[in-house]
Amino acid sequence: MNKLGFIILLLLAGLSANAQTIWTENFQSYSGNGGTLSGGWQTSGAGGFKVYLRGFLPDTNNKVAEISLAPSKSGDSLITPAFGPLAANAVLNFKSRLLDSYIGINAGFNHSPAAGDVVTAWVSTDNGSTYQFLQNLLTSYPSSGTAMVNFSLPINGFEGNNVKVKLVTKRTAGSWFASFDDFAANNLTSGKGLQTQAELQIAPNPSSGRVLLSAPGFSAQAQVEVFNILGNKMLTFPLSGNKMNLDLGDLKKGVYLIKVTEGKATQVKRLIINN
Repeated sequence: MNKLGFIILLLLAGLSANAQTIWTENFQSYSGNGGTLSGGWQTSGAGGFKVYLRGFLPDTNNKVAEISLAPSKSGDSLITPAFGPLAANAVLNFKSRLLDSYIGINAGFNHSPAAGDVVTAWVSTDNGSTYQFLQNLLTSYPSSGTAMVNFSLPINGFEGNNVKVKLVTKRTAGSWFASFDDFAANNLTSGKGLQTQAELQIAPNPSSGRVLLSAPGFSAQAQVEVFNILGNKMLTFPLSGNKMNLDLGDLKKGVYLIKVTEGKATQVKRLIINN
């Protein structure tokens, strides 16, 4: 688990008893190599996603099924099946790696992320009609090694909506591969809990950093914390009433987690700053 995944689970420890896995895919049901995607997956672009049974060198007997893509210069995308409706604080976990080549069906050499390469995540709340930027993934890949990297993406809960995530890849040179495996979407609070507890709200979202935080059910004794997408705490301050104006304009453009805590009650909301 990477640092972000650990922080998210730590923030929501008080709610973890209500965690619910709503969708998983590890591609182990695919037979042979080069199988086309099924089960609601979608792709676009010239690279062409396929499911391969890859082995890790030097232990080529240790094979795993994974989606593999040779990104095109114009860009390609992999779109998950719909896994909504989600509850608040839902998370999409998966593994990924970038490789420059394969030897037969065996993973050979890693790809060092380079300027101009693109691996980004986008989220849709209308079954794929429109998408909004979620996170830049490229900087999370190591400069050496072929092991999978764990990703944990916060995806806001949208009751009654079918949520999809799109992974976009693009190369400027070479013929590196992007591979993905072990997808799991998890609700960290149940839908039933949402019906009995008013949800934390931030508006506008995305914003330039000036937002209205609405925290129904919380008092002035509550604590507000702001974390960046890597899980680093950026700010902490008391909640001055269940509605307060926040000026986060000094924070850099990106995705942040806003956590409100009072006693054992905790809620977390994702905020996109695009200043």
